[in-house]
Amino acid sequence: MAKFKDLTGMKFGRLYVINESEKHIYPSGSSRTTWNCKCDCGSIIKVLSNSLISGNTTSCGCFQIEKTKERSITHGMTKTPEYRTWQNAKSRCLNPKSKDYEHYGGRGITMCEKWINNFESFLKDMGNRPKNGTLERINVNLGYCAENCKWATMKEQCNNRSNNRLIEYNGETKTLQQWADIIGVHSDKVRHKVNKGKTINEIYKLYNNGKSYFSNNSKDSILIN
Repeated sequence: MAKFKDLTGMKFGRLYVINESEKHIYPSGSSRTTWNCKCDCGSIIKVLSNSLISGNTTSCGCFQIEKTKERSITHGMTKTPEYRTWQNAKSRCLNPKSKDYEHYGGRGITMCEKWINNFESFLKDMGNRPKNGTLERINVNLGYCAENCKWATMKEQCNNRSNNRLIEYNGETKTLQQWADIIGVHSDKVRHKVNKGKTINEIYKLYNNGKSYFSNNSKDSILIN
């Protein structure tokens, strides 16, 4: 077991470590220490120990956003679907103000340094987005990088239709895969639990150390065929 290292008071790039936060529990049951950090821009975020020590996370996302703004004008593709896809994925990982940050960057999902600072690298690795295609992570517990991402075409989406079945819960309707991404487990586990009568909130709590996704608990998760 690795020796615990107190990072309180240390500075990593733009991040100042305030104190230790709660453990991040992975679906496998293993846990990692997280830290409450204050960025030079004023934002407060939670970061995994290894992300700080390795240098993978050095700001709340503001540094990468600033660098991206400097580069975005040069390629002339800011209005393309590829650019919007890249920008949205990056925001989920790096911007604490994003509505989806808690379920991506907040639980350790990152974007590789090669892509963060360079849209052209993302485009070179992924190629043009197929019509109506979506960017998907092969392993939902790993981040955005060439080895773990693919464009899902309409044909692939049809072949994987079970993952695109809609589940309505507490007024929110998302695909099975989207709920799985938020919960942090494979979609098969979510499907199995829903079919057993578990609600999305119950499944979320099961794999997230008892933490609730919703403040109020709706009675049922409705699977829409």
